[in-house]
Amino acid sequence: MTFQIDITTAFNALKSLEDWLNVKGEDILKFVLKQKYIYHVQDFTEHFCIEDSAIMRGDLNLVSLHVTTNNDRCETIEKFGLMNLQDTINSDTPLGNYLRDQGIRIDLAKKIIEYKGELFSIAEKDEYSFPGSKGRYKNNVIHKLYEDHQINGFFCCRNVLRYGGGVSHRPEILYSLSVMLGNQDIAYNWMREKNKCYVLKYFADISEFEHYTFDVKVLNTKDYKENMREYELDKRKWLITKALSVIFDDMYDYSLPEVFSYAKFNTKIPFEHIEVFSDREYIDKYKIKD
Repeated sequence: MTFQIDITTAFNALKSLEDWLNVKGEDILKFVLKQKYIYHVQDFTEHFCIEDSAIMRGDLNLVSLHVTTNNDRCETIEKFGLMNLQDTINSDTPLGNYLRDQGIRIDLAKKIIEYKGELFSIAEKDEYSFPGSKGRYKNNVIHKLYEDHQINGFFCCRNVLRYGGGVSHRPEILYSLSVMLGNQDIAYNWMREKNKCYVLKYFADISEFEHYTFDVKVLNTKDYKENMREYELDKRKWLITKALSVIFDDMYDYSLPEVFSYAKFNTKIPFEHIEVFSDREYIDKYKIKD
């Protein structure tokens, strides 16, 4: 049996817990109403007599939101699915083609960027770089290309369009590249062209997300294999806590929590697991006020 865990809204979070843990939604609401805050998942499981075996039952598909901009109405995503940044740059995609049209060649294997006949090494970060310097933005480029190139998203967010980094206007890496390479047009030309913003709602199995998404620290592969059930139980309890927090914050008219999702680096989301919204459609569907 597979359960879909969607905490992008309080209603979806309530429905997810109801289906997964076989607890009536009205009873969950009564429990949340009595809380001063949501912190200990044990209070919830003890209140409803939920055993660990019940938490571990079934497979979990986790819903996440991702912001992107492109000029092909997401046709490339329909063709290739949602890919990590490295694959996106190396493929026939709006971003990959844009970089090449701007005269930028990124050799990920050799860790070199070629631009206007000049070679820029991205093999090592600058140890001594100050805020706003080219060195600092070079470090940002290296971070995005080699350390943070996976599919990042939100399990929950008050408004994904307002997330820092300007992701609703352009790919986050473009600004860092524009400073590093000394040409602001690299960032601004993307916005001048007919690129539109889309919000992708997608799902993936819980195993497709990095352990640290769930605040779980795994020492190594051997340790994970030996203690797999405990680790996976911790992840699922973390999801329960976050779901309850979303319900709690919505019930008391607080701002929804910002809960990030980090896919494993080799994860690719097939298009059949994706629902596409324009920025306007997202605002209307999720009743975004600001």
